[in-house]
Parts: sequence; structure tokens; C-alpha cells
Amino acid sequence: MALVVCKDCKTEISTDAKVCPQCGAHSAAGYTGVRVAGLFYLALIGLLFWWVWGLMTPDSSQDVVVANAQAEQPKAPALAPKHFATVGEMIEDRGDYSAENGTFEQIAAEPLKILIAGTIVPGDLAENNAREVRRAALYGVYRTLIHTGANKVTVVAVPRELNIREGTSRVLDRPTLSITATRAQALEAASRFVKVDTAADLVNPQQEYGIQLDSWKPEFEAVYMSDQGQIKLLEAIKAAGGDVISNG
Repeated sequence: MALVVCKDCKTEISTDAKVCPQCGAHSAAGYTGVRVAGLFYLALIGLLFWWVWGLMTPDSSQDVVVANAQAEQPKAPALAPKHFATVGEMIEDRGDYSAENGTFEQIAAEPLKILIAGTIVPGDLAENNAREVRRAALYGVYRTLIHTGANKVTVVAVPRELNIREGTSRVLDRPTLSITATRAQALEAASRFVKVDTAADLVNPQQEYGIQLDSWKPEFEAVYMSDQGQIKLLEAIKAAGGDVISNG
């Protein structure tokens, strides 16, 4: 047991004593122990607060490292439309028309000439039939230029009437539409409606579940799908020097 001198009466007292037995003054040693304990608990609370704050505050340095790592990664090359050696391969891959069901036929390879049959139903309105034939003809022209190396194509579009109830189909005499256009003529016509430098600019290549979908770009699809858009695009092809022949 150590002894200290009372700060008031100068009597020697034990360091364990909280008050001086001689004068009743509080022991400096006792106060010192209390102060030390208080400081210890304050330091402990401070450490705990710092640890919790660290958990709640994002590590900005780590974010910078991650951002830099992402920036350093090379960007994947832009996806290009699928390319095929022949129009027949392109048609079968896309599946919109097919030689098996009579909706596609390659009439000649040089100069390239193909037939596409747009499907209509018995008793439908004449304007609906005409729209489907125009769409088939434009499909043949622009899909050929997008997905093959052909520089010129003639597309003959005819209506194929499908009777679902009877399970039969037949090709009708009218309405029919024939388009002959070079790559330059077709692109010049399309450029009147959308910004286009090459035929690839008309589609938006995307990968979904491992399958590439070369869907029309919305601005071109709006022209391609509507009556007025189709008619104006055909007029633009003709104005660019292409041949457009309609029967009905």
C-alpha cells in the first residue's frame, strides 16, 4: 500500500483512501483513479463511434479503384448486322419468309432477282393486302442490302392467300409490286427519312439469350410499317433512279 500526503492537512494517507481520515478532504489519488477511468471509457466510446462511422461511410478510395478498373477495360466492338453469302441463307436464318412454304424464291442469281410472297387472309380489305405486298417488297430490298454483299436486287412481291380453316394457300395475281434498286439508290431513298450512311444503319443489332436480333431501328420501322411511309419510300426509290412497278 503506498502513501500520499493530504493536500489540505499534510497528513500521510493511503492511496486507497477516498477521503483524508484526519480532515475529511477528498483524496487526490481517488480523484485521479476516477479521472483515469473516465478517460478510458471516453476513449473506448470514441473508438466505437469511429468504427461504426467507418462501416456506414462508403470507401471513396475503393470506389475510385473500381471506377479506374472499369475505365481501363477495353470496350467491346460494336455489334454488326449478321452477314450471309446468299439471300437464301439470310431468308432462312431470319425466318420471316421461307422457300419451304412458298413465301420465298430466288428467281435468278445474276442479276439477283427474288420473289417474296406476303401472307394475306381471305376476305381481307384491299388496303391491307396492298400494305402487306409493299412491306414484303421493301423487306426484300433492304434486308438483302443489309445482310448480303449484293449491290443491286430486283424484288417481286406477290400476295399469298392463306386459308387457315381449310389449311390451304394460293398465290394471287394481284396486287403485285416489283422493285429494282441498287444499293446507292435504296440508301438515298432511306436517307430522306432517317440518318443513314450504310445499310447497316437501318437496323439495331442486339444479342438476346445468345441470339442476334437485327431489328429495324424505330425511325425506319415507322416508315416501313405504315401505309404513307411505304408509299413515300417507294416514291423516293423511284426518284433516286430505281424501278418501281405496281399492279393493283
